[in-house]
Amino acid sequence: EEEEEEEEGSESSSPPVSYQMKPPPDGCCTTDGFCQAGKDLRLVSISNEHIEVPAGFLLVGAKSPNLPDHLLVCAVDKRFLPDDNGHNALLG
Repeated sequence: EEEEEEEEGSESSSPPVSYQMKPPPDGCCTTDGFCQAGKDLRLVSISNEHIEVPAGFLLVGAKSPNLPDHLLVCAVDKRFLPDDNGHNALLG
């Protein structure tokens, strides 16, 4: 019984090799600075392009102290942002 327990423990501690060898799923980011569609996401590249933002959405940027050289920008539904008077956003 002890041998069986040891074998079970060693199997669960590392993922199967076949999983490590699979290519990433379609649509995954595989190159730094490029989106899933292969478009360049660097600020120097997108600053000269027109970015379409759907009606009712705003572009919002966020910085993290853990990644000081990076800025995350995304389109956010205005209903989930505070209004111009500082009233709380819709929660949901």
